[in-house]
Amino acid sequence: MTHFCTITIFSLAIWVLSGVSALSQPKGLESLKLLSGWQKKNGDYVAALELRLEPSWKTYWRVPGEAGIAAEFSFIGSNNLKAHRLDWPAPILFGPKKLRSIGYKDSLILPIIVTPQDKTKEVNLSVSGRLGICDTVCVPLDFSLQNILTPKTRKRDPKIIAALASMPRKLSDIENLRCKISKIGEDLQIEVSFTHPPIGQDERVVIEYDKPSHRVKNMASLRKGKTLSASAILQARAGSSMSVARSDVFFTLVSETKAFDLGTCAGS
Repeated sequence: MTHFCTITIFSLAIWVLSGVSALSQPKGLESLKLLSGWQKKNGDYVAALELRLEPSWKTYWRVPGEAGIAAEFSFIGSNNLKAHRLDWPAPILFGPKKLRSIGYKDSLILPIIVTPQDKTKEVNLSVSGRLGICDTVCVPLDFSLQNILTPKTRKRDPKIIAALASMPRKLSDIENLRCKISKIGEDLQIEVSFTHPPIGQDERVVIEYDKPSHRVKNMASLRKGKTLSASAILQARAGSSMSVARSDVFFTLVSETKAFDLGTCAGS
């Protein structure tokens, strides 16, 4: 079965979830839950979004690739929430060679690290947004989930632990890492290259910028022998400065089976 064809947008399915079960089950979805997890000794909570799909269905990473649907999240409506962080597991490449997507097959457990305003009190966590799931067609799914994070809950969920352990590891043995940032008209071009043997038959270097003030358009990656290079265009949103800190530009190397953290532009 081919992975993708022309994206077809069905009428959006909107669910309100208690963190346990869905009111309706759109095509391709087995379940979508908000796991309450546990509280760490420092007072932060470790929760997670658990998405289970029917066989051969897929969903997307934070950078979905050429043919993917970008994930959107909002935590508006949460109580006792000071800050949060999404810890994405290592993704893989899939889909046609000329239209690659980046994400996960069959399931995704996405850890959410929650910092409460008052660490002695529960957090009423509300997560809403949109996920894309795909087989031969792609379905954008709007969702709304809630769950209670209870203080002093210490029993750790093995599914969340496994997801945290599968985050991209540092690729420490790369050589000749170079990062160049140059101005092109009103935009910035980021160019990165390094030396390392292939990690798979197909590879992509994904360039990201750690600020919402800019959008990144990744270009093709090119391998010549042991050297892999990639580039991206960084565009400032309206009213934003073009000034960019090299430490806020970071890279991930993704293949059909694994992904690695390459660090930031400041390391070159």
